[in-house]
Amino acid sequence: MLGLSATSVDLGAVDSVWRVDLRGDGTAPVDVAVGSTPSWLAVVPNQRRVDPGVKVPLVITLDRAAAPEGTVDVTVPVTARTGVGGADLRITAKVDGSPRIVSVTAAPARIVRSGCPATGGASQSAASSGGTAPRGVSAGAPAPPPGATATSAGAGAAAAPAASQTTVTVTTDDAVGIFAVQLAATLPGGRSQTLAMNLGAATGDRSTWTGQLTAPSQTGTITYTAAVTDLNGKRAQYPGSLPVLPCPS
Repeated sequence: MLGLSATSVDLGAVDSVWRVDLRGDGTAPVDVAVGSTPSWLAVVPNQRRVDPGVKVPLVITLDRAAAPEGTVDVTVPVTARTGVGGADLRITAKVDGSPRIVSVTAAPARIVRSGCPATGGASQSAASSGGTAPRGVSAGAPAPPPGATATSAGAGAAAAPAASQTTVTVTTDDAVGIFAVQLAATLPGGRSQTLAMNLGAATGDRSTWTGQLTAPSQTGTITYTAAVTDLNGKRAQYPGSLPVLPCPS
């Protein structure tokens, strides 16, 4: 006679694998037959024959990445092909949808190609050696105190090179939890680049991930796709792009 240790299994919102024991409760071996299941649910005995007094694991596996969103409620008949016994096994679970991408931003939103020379060095040298002060800066004006930022177009401001790197920030919402966020980019010239983004702030179901893209020596457009994968294997994607400009004149 075939017996089951349980006739219902609730996998909840997280579990994907569970075990029920098949028992040989009689005096003769029993061959096990399991009814059909959806493609995203497997119910498989470790062996098809259960001997008297022996327990055989019946393994239930839910593929959460492929299962439909919402409540799963499936009944699978587990019967004795030879002999008597068995029961209907009810399997329930809650399957969340794909992660939600709240926003994708790049700062700065445009960058210059790599290899650009720093600008303004010559003017800075002329000003420090007593030459003509740059336009917009008084030769007799006092230097700003340490730590202050000059707001006029003075020598210090002109010496800063334009940015050739941008930080991409992805903000996501997912009740299950995020496993990974990747950024796949195609650079001007056709070269591809894939990088794993780093986890930043996380509060409740919301988390923020960042990664940096560096411009190549060619101008053009960087196109990228942020791909978010949660702990259930479900994915969401979001595209973006930013221009790569020539060196400033």
